[in-house]
Amino acid sequence: MSFIKKLKIKKIGKNLKHNLLEYKRVIKISKKPSKKEFEEVLKITGVGMILIGFIGFIIQLFVQLIEGVFG
Repeated sequence: MSFIKKLKIKKIGKNLKHNLLEYKRVIKISKKPSKKEFEEVLKITGVGMILIGFIGFIIQLFVQLIEGVFG
């Protein structure tokens, strides 16, 4: 194995170790959300998904209308 490949492998190993330590730190300081927090996040996420779906539906209708007129 060439010297450059060995250096690349060492660098990947160091990056992996650093990332794992960061993940461990984040998990240590995180907490389980309360029921109220979870419900709020669920509602906001649901509204966002519905809104994005509605926008996509309107765009699709607009495209079909344009294709019908000019197609």
